Amino acid sequence: MRRIVRWALCAVLSGGGAAQADILTVGPEGAYSSVQAALSAAATRPLGAHEVRVQRGTYTENLRAPNPCCGGRHIAVVGGWYNAFNSRDTDPASTVIDGRSRGRVFTALGLTAGSLTLSTLTLRGGYLEAGGIHGVATGAGLRATVTGEARLALSWVNIERNVIRGEDGTNAEAQGAGAMVLLHDAPRFSAHRVFFRNNMIVLGGSSSLRAHGGGLHLQVFGGRADISRSEFTSNWSYGSLYSTGGGLHAMVQQPGGTGLTMVESSFEGNVVNNTLGEGAGAEIRLLQGDGIRTAYLERCRFLSNIGGRSQLDVSASGGSRFDAWDSLVADGRGGVDVIVNQSRAHLTNLTVADHQLQGIRGSVAGGSLTVHNSIAFGNGGGDLSLAGSSYTSAFNLVGIDPRFKNPSAGDYDLDGASPAADAGTNTPPAGLRPADLAGRSRVYNGTVDIGAYEWHP
Repeated sequence: MRRIVRWALCAVLSGGGAAQADILTVGPEGAYSSVQAALSAAATRPLGAHEVRVQRGTYTENLRAPNPCCGGRHIAVVGGWYNAFNSRDTDPASTVIDGRSRGRVFTALGLTAGSLTLSTLTLRGGYLEAGGIHGVATGAGLRATVTGEARLALSWVNIERNVIRGEDGTNAEAQGAGAMVLLHDAPRFSAHRVFFRNNMIVLGGSSSLRAHGGGLHLQVFGGRADISRSEFTSNWSYGSLYSTGGGLHAMVQQPGGTGLTMVESSFEGNVVNNTLGEGAGAEIRLLQGDGIRTAYLERCRFLSNIGGRSQLDVSASGGSRFDAWDSLVADGRGGVDVIVNQSRAHLTNLTVADHQLQGIRGSVAGGSLTVHNSIAFGNGGGDLSLAGSSYTSAFNLVGIDPRFKNPSAGDYDLDGASPAADAGTNTPPAGLRPADLAGRSRVYNGTVDIGAYEWHP
């Protein structure tokens, strides 16, 4: 069946007319033989919503969205379709865009109006070199720039096995082996059920390399980024000069009203350089700027991320705010490191355990840092260390066995006899969230438990 199906949406454009919607089909039974051809065609359609349906299979392509994109159109590239294009497989591994190590897999620069959505796809096999004639290499799997009031949305996407390598004998910088996304002005970026796996920033022979974000490098210079139910697994940000954010490296800067929200996401087995690394799981930097810059982290897991001085590294400067709730950081070289400079940070109901170095470490140079309802236990370099001008630590369980169920198997839930049970405060400075890390009611038996998990019978 080689055809394009067209119909009218029940939406109204600003000019008062009905929006047009196209379905463009790709594959052996589709109207287009390549994803690139259909994507380019969608960008020339009248204003409206246009869907590129990609038949199940592997496509060896290096895709490029038109620049600028999408001119007020709402374009979705959706994989997993069976040959009649009326039903689909929802597994993102069913539809693969393979860059064949011949450059970036998907480039979407200049997304200035409308939206671009990628769903049920695997982006793999991207390869870039950094340094020398190549300069700074960014986003071997996906590179996107989103400005104005445009939106980029990823849903049920695998970004895996993409590589940036430092050119031999050069000074190099690499950002986001899996993906690099830049937001500017007031756009939106969302990543829901996105799986960053086995993406690598690695040295090239004798190269001197600065590496930032093995899975994702995110720059929010205005706008909002929302990451939910996503996984960062076995990504490498490995540099000889400096390495940050094995899974995620995020920078949030001016203007005001910008922010990052990360919910129900996991970081496991990501890697940074052992002595020159920070944030083996994630590094979040809230930089100096006007207005309020925020980063909120809720119900996230950091487990067995390798190297560096911390699994989660946060710096908040110049009137920004960082809040973390109901999250686990365990079994790494270092736990949580928070630096506050004329800003605010609140750590509430965290479990930080079983690190070679420190558990929770914080320093304040103006502003405030609070740690409430949190467990710090079994950390070789000290469980809780706070220093500086203004900090508060209360209702925590520090250096006392919390009676985890099975930590050797990664289970840091509490048993019924835990001293953390009913021992917290229901009114910490940042408040309580409705659910614990397991999704259960945050308060059982009247008083909140200490740590990421609430014991329920």
